[in-house]
Amino acid sequence: YVLNELNSTITFYNYDPTTGTLERVQTISTLPRLFSERNFCGDLHFSSDEKYLYVSNRGHDSIVCFRVDAGSGELTYQSHLSSNGHEPRIFALDPSGRFIVAVHQKSRNAVVYQLDAQTGNLSHTGYEAALDMPVHVLFLSI
Repeated sequence: YVLNELNSTITFYNYDPTTGTLERVQTISTLPRLFSERNFCGDLHFSSDEKYLYVSNRGHDSIVCFRVDAGSGELTYQSHLSSNGHEPRIFALDPSGRFIVAVHQKSRNAVVYQLDAQTGNLSHTGYEAALDMPVHVLFLSI
């Protein structure tokens, strides 16, 4: 899966290990159909069970959820949620796979979302923090 930052799409490729080649299977937009303003994608991560793929949109200011077909690997748009900040550049799933933390480049905040394990959809937890210049999210095991 390749996140195409400048045109707000994800391209899914099949890899042939015998020839070392990629075959394009699908390209899908990360934006709602009627959104026409400036946008750049920021980051993408799979859920811990790999049933869902999440992408951040910087401009639309959202986190998008795609369902991953278990057989073909193709993506289907599932939902999107306001990121509660401006330009969500980077995000990460916590080690339990139940939460996402996103940091916003322009509004300088971190926001915590909860994942619904059954649907893959996100919801706001109400937890957020002001940060000076957030550039990365990393969970450490201590």
